[in-house]
Amino acid sequence: MLAAAWSQPGTGALWKRLVYELQLAQRLSVWTVSHRLGTELHLTVDVRSDVAPQRVEDELATALAHLRAEPFEAAALARVAARREAAMLWSLQSISRRAADLQRHLYWYGEPNGYGVELARVRAVDSQAVAAATRWLSTAGCLSVRTEPRGQRAASATLQESEDAGS
Repeated sequence: MLAAAWSQPGTGALWKRLVYELQLAQRLSVWTVSHRLGTELHLTVDVRSDVAPQRVEDELATALAHLRAEPFEAAALARVAARREAAMLWSLQSISRRAADLQRHLYWYGEPNGYGVELARVRAVDSQAVAAATRWLSTAGCLSVRTEPRGQRAASATLQESEDAGS
């Protein structure tokens, strides 16, 4: 829920900071991948072409420190909880999805009806739970991958040269 609340376009604190206020990024995505022994937090930032990637990495470290130091906005968590509950109800429309959910609930909770368990987990997340979870978040051991489409820069330079030559 932290990932969704932090990166929600328009309302997420990290999205507002990087995309709207500082205009360092064009797009931001944060998601988690859960396993039995732990969860991975993935963060993808489409950095604007006129911004140094290190500036974004520094801002991310600052945002992470702020996340650990300050209580998370309760209203943001409530928005995510409401979306999760609605998505859970909408997913019941499909028979195949219901069957998959029953199987998943049986695997994880030992009983086929895990909707109550999942709703209780979603509703229990508050600023204190987020603060407890953020103790484990750190930039140490973090993997940073940069993908830079070099062909685009060359193509835009060629386009600019041809426009200049034509005028």
